[in-house]
Amino acid sequence: MQGTAAATGGGFGILRALVSVVVVANPNSGRGTALSLGREIAAAHGAEMVETRPGSPAVWLAEVQARLTRNSVCVVVGGDGTLHSVLPALVASGAAVYHAARGTENLFARQFGMVATAGAIATAIAAARTMNVDVGECTTCEGERVLFTLMVSSGPDAGVARRLALERRGAITHMSYAVPMMEELLRPSLPRMRVEVDGRVLVQGRGWLVIANSSQYGARIDPAREASMTDGLLDVVFFPARTGLAALGWLAASRLGWSGSSSSVFRSRGKRIRVETDLSVLQADGDWIRESGEKTCKTTGDNHGPFVWEAGILPAGLKVLLPS
Repeated sequence: MQGTAAATGGGFGILRALVSVVVVANPNSGRGTALSLGREIAAAHGAEMVETRPGSPAVWLAEVQARLTRNSVCVVVGGDGTLHSVLPALVASGAAVYHAARGTENLFARQFGMVATAGAIATAIAAARTMNVDVGECTTCEGERVLFTLMVSSGPDAGVARRLALERRGAITHMSYAVPMMEELLRPSLPRMRVEVDGRVLVQGRGWLVIANSSQYGARIDPAREASMTDGLLDVVFFPARTGLAALGWLAASRLGWSGSSSSVFRSRGKRIRVETDLSVLQADGDWIRESGEKTCKTTGDNHGPFVWEAGILPAGLKVLLPS
């Protein structure tokens, strides 16, 4: 079944010794409804709730990780960005995760058919069915390690994520993307790249690169519709483009499902992807990787490139609590 890892194997299990439930809620998600839902879930299970806070997640993430064990369930109440922030603690602890979606796209919850109600979550916890899925790992030019569940990319989508992050002042809606998208159309982020997949050169040129662990993508654009979270591989898609209009054309073609048959699109699968580029602007799971391109590049000592970043896979690195 396309779009849901729950139907493809990948290490099903039963969480037989559930010892704790930890709730992480983002106050900015769902126009405030994330907090009320988080409190409801926490009260139903006698659980502690940790609120995310602006800025670096280091402090509140340490609180979360201190509470998680391999037999815990972490209910993340918020959007894909909230889940992305919690991901390092989930992978390190081996805890199972359930995404109670309160964001703008909620791609992870869509992947597994997760329902964001206290009743649905209670039923899932009682059933305790889990599966292990792959996690992507990106190493930026500065050596920062960034985990992702959905995708990492470089191109106009990363440019929009960057513009939105710099302008953001609290909660966002789909309309929040309108101005950043128009700005990106006029002045697009279209790096020149050399992309290697498992040591083989896939492409050299200017355009938009998506490295996907999941078939899900915002606005149902889904550039890597065959990507699986349980195959131990990353799907690599490169759309050649030199202008904002060309990039917009590829977005439209992907939304309509036409880009998959285009001979102009470069596609591959692999475990290790290396990218050399003249512009380091990256996003992972919809969030701009703030440090990329903001510091000097270790390989050259300047900020003009070439920048080198890599992506890899952690097979079965994340445990997911499945909806019942």
